[in-house]
Amino acid sequence: MSTPADAPPISHKASTETPQTLPQWLLAAVQRYGPQQVALRKKRHGIWHEFTWQRSADQVQTLAAGLLRQELPPGAPLAILGDADPECLWAQLAAQALGHPVLHLLPTASPQEISQVLSVCQVPLVFARDQEQWEKLQARQYHIPQVQQVFYWDTRGHQEPDDPWLVPLAHLLEQGRHHLAYTPEIIQEHMARGQGSDKALVTLSAGTTGDPRLAALPHRALLASLTTLPAEEHPQAGDNYVMALPLALNSEQALGVVAHLTRGSILNFPENATTTLADLREIAPTRVAFPAQVWESQARRLQHQLLNANRLSRGMFWAIWRRRQRWTSLDPLVMLGDALMMNPLRDKLGLRFAQQHYSVGQPLSQAVLDFFQGLGVEIRSLYSSAECPLLDLRAPSTPGHLEQQTSEVGELQLRGAALFSGYQGEAPRPPDVWFSTGDIRFSADPTRLERLIDVLPLASGATLAPQLLESRLRFCPYIADAMVFGAPGVPFLGALIVLDREHLARWAEARQLTYTTYAELARQRATAILIVEALQGINAELALEIPLRNFVLPLRPFEVEAGERTRTRQLRRAALSTHYAPVIAAVLNDRTAVTTPEGERLEIYSL
Repeated sequence: MSTPADAPPISHKASTETPQTLPQWLLAAVQRYGPQQVALRKKRHGIWHEFTWQRSADQVQTLAAGLLRQELPPGAPLAILGDADPECLWAQLAAQALGHPVLHLLPTASPQEISQVLSVCQVPLVFARDQEQWEKLQARQYHIPQVQQVFYWDTRGHQEPDDPWLVPLAHLLEQGRHHLAYTPEIIQEHMARGQGSDKALVTLSAGTTGDPRLAALPHRALLASLTTLPAEEHPQAGDNYVMALPLALNSEQALGVVAHLTRGSILNFPENATTTLADLREIAPTRVAFPAQVWESQARRLQHQLLNANRLSRGMFWAIWRRRQRWTSLDPLVMLGDALMMNPLRDKLGLRFAQQHYSVGQPLSQAVLDFFQGLGVEIRSLYSSAECPLLDLRAPSTPGHLEQQTSEVGELQLRGAALFSGYQGEAPRPPDVWFSTGDIRFSADPTRLERLIDVLPLASGATLAPQLLESRLRFCPYIADAMVFGAPGVPFLGALIVLDREHLARWAEARQLTYTTYAELARQRATAILIVEALQGINAELALEIPLRNFVLPLRPFEVEAGERTRTRQLRRAALSTHYAPVIAAVLNDRTAVTTPEGERLEIYSL
């Protein structure tokens, strides 16, 4: 993948005009931050490798020149499949330099999902990181005849595929070098033609309430995304940011790619998805952004470690934690507690030097926010979707960039340049028209959002936002997931509770409980008693107007393949409500047991 040592660096002449596209910002960054300054890091085989701004820009222009040789349809979207890698970023910028929007696909997407999207978008060329991804494409090759070529680059632990349809990325780079040898300025000429209104990305909506939709994001929307952050939180040159999430997520495009190109942040790419947390600790980034599920999972893990710690360590932690909640970080006892316990804990999480901590996606419960605040980690919630790359809900409207308002029913509405330009197959969206997000905003806390369709009507005539209660349930060290439900006229709430098998297994082992499968663990009476006690504590803590009373423990977790979750791990509430309809009805009717559509008997537990 690397450029030969004897290959001369490519000249990067940035325009004197303000850049309007991401590739134009790359050329400007080479001049602004210095061609030999570190721009990217990638961990391979346990070693961090550095790439300068010059090297990064060379790779982009060489790949773009190689793409020119492919004679692709003008403006056709190109797809990238796999976890975040420098090659993913370079391929994205190379495609955009030639006017091709990029469709990033989640690495967890199934072959059927991939082929469907590639067919709808008529994608002629795909970049696939490794064997896991190119095999998905091979499995559906005859369903995507418009795909001319698939380029791959990571073959660690695998043999080269014997298929002319699959080509090493090194071949495309070699073609690009030959092309640039004869026409060295051609890519910069293409870059110079780019406009802020050009499509940069084609992104898939989450699909929590139906089939995903394809939204087109212009360059101007991405470049305006960081303007919604407070000035004191704007990224700075030399800041470290770990690309912990796939580039298919618009929040990663804004906080990672845009901050890199326009502010000079250094992007750090983990070795793979399984090493992210360890790599995070090695880099100790300045800014971090995770989905709510990751913060909740970390909180559960820390709580479980506390439960297994000795009484002295556990007592010290909670004493320091409570002191931190009441006093500033300059308090002498808080400073002592930080030195003894909280700093090592933050270091273990890779957050020792992080100044901004963001949660993107589903709302976090106050319990999770308070828990991390006691550790010295202030989490800010950001809004991001396929239609809006990034929005800080604390920020005031910024006319011309992104304005926000709340409709009569409480729905968040947006307008401005930092939004998508329209959906695939539909007429372009007028920029001066308010876009209804489908998310309700609560007057008590305007930074908390809930899907409007998910808000539950209660017996009292009030409503309940289930995601906040579900986040509180997931804060319990033994609950991995939950779906809360209710109905008008029913004086209590019910829930489907998915167990955290890893933490519960250790609890069961300490009590010498015998089981072999998740289903057997869920059927244990002792497990039910443990969850009852946890829910009783949550009811007392929250003092809900309508209490959570009945619950069941399904015999398997919620699954993406069953349509119960999105690929970003969010609940598909409608699908779950349909699949578990008999169970939900039995819970709300106060029965003691129910048989599922698969013929399994589930106990219904009551607090």
